[in-house]
Amino acid sequence: MKLTKRKYKTLEKGDIVDIIAPALGCTQKDLDRVEKYIKSIGLIPRIPKDILKGDILASAPKEVRFKHLKDALTNKTSKAVWCIKGGNSSPELIPLLAKIKPPAKQKLFIGFSDITMLHMFLNQQWGWETVHGPIARVMSVRKKN
Repeated sequence: MKLTKRKYKTLEKGDIVDIIAPALGCTQKDLDRVEKYIKSIGLIPRIPKDILKGDILASAPKEVRFKHLKDALTNKTSKAVWCIKGGNSSPELIPLLAKIKPPAKQKLFIGFSDITMLHMFLNQQWGWETVHGPIARVMSVRKKN
């Protein structure tokens, strides 16, 4: 079996990670714990100030969640995008995502649950490799902070 080179760069201490909530939100306590966890593993979390402006069905209105997703995928300073939580509402971002041009630089994209729809889009439409792995909130709870 021939191993192929990854299209994304692995994370190193000091790298910026965009934390987004394209589906359900979380509590402020969870968000604080995620920020603390990301810092504890040597990474720099970047979390939008308006990440928790939603209701029980989503972390924020669709337009806000899409802006966070687009900004995270297209900015040139972060190496990864890590979803804070799964749940419903991320599939409604796909038609908006389909309207933008794929960035030249691929990033590490991490999440699961309803985030799977975003993985499928990034895999099939942009040719990105993604990590169907733990959401940031779960990782922050598992680590004793």
